[in-house]
Amino acid sequence: MSFDWQTDEDHWDDEPIIVPAAPGRDRWRHLWLAALGLLLLAVVGWLFYRQVSAHLVTVETGVEDDVLASVRLLYLAATEQDAELLTSVLSGRDDRWVATQQILAQTGTLLSRPGLGLQLVAQEPTTDTTSISLSPDLTSAEVSSLVTYSFDVGNGLTDTVQLQLDTVYRLGPDRWLYAPGDPEAWGEMQTSEGRYVA
Repeated sequence: MSFDWQTDEDHWDDEPIIVPAAPGRDRWRHLWLAALGLLLLAVVGWLFYRQVSAHLVTVETGVEDDVLASVRLLYLAATEQDAELLTSVLSGRDDRWVATQQILAQTGTLLSRPGLGLQLVAQEPTTDTTSISLSPDLTSAEVSSLVTYSFDVGNGLTDTVQLQLDTVYRLGPDRWLYAPGDPEAWGEMQTSEGRYVA
């Protein structure tokens, strides 16, 4: 029996030398992973933004169509002088204003301007002649419409003119309602006094 005696000092040079990984290689790998993560996050954000934007456009278009339907009812009530039809699209916010609008509809002066010699030409508002501005919370809309009027130029001839009519609509329980404008929209009252006019 032979005994093989070994010490730690024997074969010291035979130990494998562990070479640490190059620090630059790990660093580049981490940078690439971070860049890839940022790119992925940007793509997901862009897709989310596109989806939300498309949904908002769809909702806004639907709301504008609903407002335009109420505008058409208002015009129909004005041309037919139908106070009952008008009542279905009137906001009940101000009773005096509602009563005035009903009287104007019955007398045919809701949209016509006989005092200026202008008679409303029966027409249906379209998206080409109507501009709708919605509030950010989608509860009110300012509508600007081009309204066609005819007027007498003499010798039995008439001509037409288009004037801009600005109206306000508020979201009611089941439809958009024609409403009085906010007093702030008119600004402060201005008066002027002269020798003969006060």
